Amino acid sequence: MPRERDPVTHVVLLPGLHGTPALFGPLRRAIGERFEVVTVAYPDDGRLDVDALEGVVSEARPGGVRYAVVAESFSGPVGIAHAARTPQGLAALVLCASFASSPAPAWSPSLESLLPLLTRLPLPRAFVRRYLTGRDADTELVDHVHEIVSRVPAAVVAGRLQLVLSGSVEDRLAHLAVPVLYLAAIDDRLVGRSSRDRLSSQLPAMETVEIRSPHLILQCRADAAFTAIESFLKRTGMA
Repeated sequence: MPRERDPVTHVVLLPGLHGTPALFGPLRRAIGERFEVVTVAYPDDGRLDVDALEGVVSEARPGGVRYAVVAESFSGPVGIAHAARTPQGLAALVLCASFASSPAPAWSPSLESLLPLLTRLPLPRAFVRRYLTGRDADTELVDHVHEIVSRVPAAVVAGRLQLVLSGSVEDRLAHLAVPVLYLAAIDDRLVGRSSRDRLSSQLPAMETVEIRSPHLILQCRADAAFTAIESFLKRTGMA
């Protein structure tokens, strides 16, 4: 059983909406041998709510060691739900371009009604460039992101998007007892500053690092993201 001040030895990576570890290659290369990496994959079931997904994380977390959770975009609420349980060994939570409630509250009802149609249309590569990787991304990254995201069944995408638009874990923020870092993508076209500001208002001790990046920080600016994460863990005495 880890002691309270043992250093972090493991990093648990929670994926974006696609729900797989397939896009963590750049971050894993940036981490190298600095930490042991645990990746989480979600079942292809769009009916799973935040608590069910948190159960998957709890099953995957390492036992007997101190660990940090890095939650990307869609997984932010799952990471918050996990941290709110105060699991043994959890030392820090990192939220990457994420949120605790809908990042588009004004549009949520309209978008929810369109989900059955939108999620059955082929995903354009132009969407990947504009909203995920940025216009300057190389073709290899765009093609890889497009391939991974396109593999997710339409019903799963619709269910997860509905969870994003209608779910909220803001009531659990008061239960967080670990340091929190927010990695903000300056050029993010999906999750705006308002999501970060809402978190900051309820987590005044939360640290924020801005990175010049599109939405997929961990893929497009992996080295900068890991530098920020490692520095945060050192500043908080966790590494």
